[in-house]
Amino acid sequence: MTATRYSSLASLGDLRIGYSVRRKKEVLPQNATHWLIPIRAVSREFERIDWSELEPTEFEQDDSRYILKDGDVLILIRGVVIAIAVEKPPVKVLVQNNWAIFSPKPVLNGKYLAWWFNHPKTHKDISRLTLGSSQSFLPFSELKQLKIPVPSMERQSMILALHHLRQREKELTQKLEKKRDQLSQVLTLKLLEMKEN
Repeated sequence: MTATRYSSLASLGDLRIGYSVRRKKEVLPQNATHWLIPIRAVSREFERIDWSELEPTEFEQDDSRYILKDGDVLILIRGVVIAIAVEKPPVKVLVQNNWAIFSPKPVLNGKYLAWWFNHPKTHKDISRLTLGSSQSFLPFSELKQLKIPVPSMERQSMILALHHLRQREKELTQKLEKKRDQLSQVLTLKLLEMKEN
């Protein structure tokens, strides 16, 4: 059995900071050339982006480095660090500079990397590297040098299978609780409306 090797994040793929967007006047959806990801679109619990929350913007440059692609991993470097593996994003999503964009090499599964970043132990380790008092941020220089455990692709898949099952359980539990709340509200209202003997 071979030991898990560690490599710097920068050596495992293409890592870059998002574009510094200067906010102009409000852009209407019909005038948008691109779309931005607001923080409210990020589900920290389920590690995904609600694409329906994208905000319209204008971007005149022809620079694909800042455009989100399938298979990229987004790493939020301001506030609480979170990583999201991107699958089939809408076209022309422009990534802002509160995110780092990572395009992994074949040796690394982007979903595995997102799992590793979002693990409580990793959060604890990364919190020691963050700067800022009112809003913390992870410096790009520190992000590049982060040592990432890189097990075999088979082991990465095993970790992801277990993680996926847990995420699915959390989603189903949340839906069940919502249904129970709705049922409770209906029953208590009916009790209120019933005539007493």
